[in-house]
Amino acid sequence: MDTSNAVKAACKLQGVSLSELAARLGQSRQNLYNKLRRNKLSGQELQQIAEALGISFQQAFILSNGTTIQINNSKEVDS
Repeated sequence: MDTSNAVKAACKLQGVSLSELAARLGQSRQNLYNKLRRNKLSGQELQQIAEALGISFQQAFILSNGTTIQINNSKEVDS
């Protein structure tokens, strides 16, 4: 699943529209839609989206032998 579809799926599962997400992020709906259309979101932006949705975001490097190196620069969000 590409990044844009993952963001849309997370929004749907959290019951948050993309317009509401844009408002929570403090940006215009059009700006968020353009980023999703281009599939160009930085790790920092993905972290901000996770925080706005009340969920966590994790990054990792996955080596060819299957070894996973987690990058966890996210804050835990209490429910």
